[in-house]
Amino acid sequence: MNFDLKSLSKHPLPRIATDLLVVTVHEAGWPKSHPLNPVAKQAIADKAFGGKAGDTFLVWRPHGFATAQVLLLGVGKGTAAHWRTAMQKLCGWIKDKRAEKVELCLDPKSRTEWLVALRTLDDGLYTYRSEEHTSELQSH
Repeated sequence: MNFDLKSLSKHPLPRIATDLLVVTVHEAGWPKSHPLNPVAKQAIADKAFGGKAGDTFLVWRPHGFATAQVLLLGVGKGTAAHWRTAMQKLCGWIKDKRAEKVELCLDPKSRTEWLVALRTLDDGLYTYRSEEHTSELQSH
């Protein structure tokens, strides 16, 4: 799996081409100008998504986007604990769906969020592999 982090200030969401684009959402929501704001508002109105830490809502082939899927990922109030909860949920979601190329978009104004997100993703996506070694004496 390829996993990239993107800064929203340098990479407009609709132009990011990937298998899965993960966009974080605070409980307070986004500005009206955000390209996914209509989708998020409808999901909230339908009670399918709330922005709480770990909430997820998958959008398949959103209009005007280069990506196949957009995953809205709730980060609650944006505290470190809420970010950890959200990233743990994302790790499980990614492993379950077996996405090949994942792009995570983070707000460029919140560098602290990036650190918590990276540490949690590193722990959550780590794969331990054990190889059984035998000594030369045992193999003869």
